[in-house]
Amino acid sequence: MRPGDTVTAAALLFLVVVGWLRPISPRQRCQITALALLGAALIAARLAVSTRFPLAASVTGDWLPCLLMLIVYWQAGRFFGKPHEKFQGWLVEFDRRWLGAFLDRWTHRWNTTWAGTYFELAYLLCYALIPCGVAVLYWTDHRSAVDQYWATVLPASYLCYLLVPFAQTLPPRLLPGSGCAPYAKSYTFRAMNLYILRHASIHLNTFPSAHVAATIGASLVLMRWVPVVGVLFLLISLSIAAGAVLGRYHYALDVILGAMLPLCIRGLLASPQLVALWNSAFHTLHAFLPVHP
Repeated sequence: MRPGDTVTAAALLFLVVVGWLRPISPRQRCQITALALLGAALIAARLAVSTRFPLAASVTGDWLPCLLMLIVYWQAGRFFGKPHEKFQGWLVEFDRRWLGAFLDRWTHRWNTTWAGTYFELAYLLCYALIPCGVAVLYWTDHRSAVDQYWATVLPASYLCYLLVPFAQTLPPRLLPGSGCAPYAKSYTFRAMNLYILRHASIHLNTFPSAHVAATIGASLVLMRWVPVVGVLFLLISLSIAAGAVLGRYHYALDVILGAMLPLCIRGLLASPQLVALWNSAFHTLHAFLPVHP
């Protein structure tokens, strides 16, 4: 198993255990378990073919986390229940106290200007940025860094997803009186963002923001291996973070903590003691597996 497989398997298992311990409906519990089995089956299938088709299995392993991230995300969304009113109110109050006047002016004056279009486009790019990061590593002959890439991106994203069962809140755009102005037909990028969120999201807020955590994490790794592209990715990631707040897709604290997560993870991964501990655990687990990545 590769590091991305191990981290994903742990996230899938964690949500299954939480699903069977928390008071949710049998249908939700079955959906959580089924998604975990799907994710585990994809990982197992890649491992099963690695002995006969090692190159194909290796390449598949580079890209498979793009799909596995979605499975864990949808798995976390099956915990949908009643929002935590007190916690949600705290997030709303933070926005009101520190950004209230600015957000009001943005919504009613600048939201439909070129600046609003830019930040909506930036937020739309959050879906493509993660697979694009893998493509950049391939394109620049740094494929060996793909495991390091996922070792930063996946934990940062999964930590956001794993908190969903315990800290459920609605995105600010869905709150009554949110002040989100309806978009014009010409306001294409906001319309696209809202369409995707209506049809593919879990309709719950991720605290911290997984979009920000994943894209910042990807940028940090690329800055290590492809500095120029990494800086470009970081600028886009910061625009995604700003667009998440301005478009009322996330609360400000979601974005702040989402940006801090990958920074902490990168710092931990740079620790020699932690690296040695990870390598020891990885090789111990690998010794029990009959196949190789």
